[in-house]
Amino acid sequence: MRAAVPGLVLRTTLIAGYPGETEEQFGELCDFVRENRFERLGCFAYSQEEGTPAAALPGQIGAEEKRRRAQVVTEMQMEIMQEQGERMAGQTLRVLTEGCEGNRWFGRSYMDSPDVDGGVWFRAPAGEEPAPGEFVRVKITGCADGELAGERVS
Repeated sequence: MRAAVPGLVLRTTLIAGYPGETEEQFGELCDFVRENRFERLGCFAYSQEEGTPAAALPGQIGAEEKRRRAQVVTEMQMEIMQEQGERMAGQTLRVLTEGCEGNRWFGRSYMDSPDVDGGVWFRAPAGEEPAPGEFVRVKITGCADGELAGERVS
């Protein structure tokens, strides 16, 4: 798909620690994440909800182990996103401005889901500060903690 659609972003969400998940199955999940190198991925620890069929399944996994597994996948994904973000240096993205903190603006590109993913942090020249809701062009200069950084360009 990536070869056929330049700029394609694959996104998914995973649950770690589902009842009965073996260490071998968890290893397969990690291999899957490593091999597919999703642009965006969220991983959550399974949460036992009373009254659901899964709550009655055998092989419930302890809370600490579920959190550990979710953390392993999350850290792996952060490394993948950091590598992908660093490769984007020099590219220009269309960014929807969402706000400002100090002298840095933030927003999201077509790759970023609101309230779920990180985004793009950027500086704007004096007199060219964008308003929230405004689309701007941002030249990517780097990546930190999986979030893109750049400068507004005309």
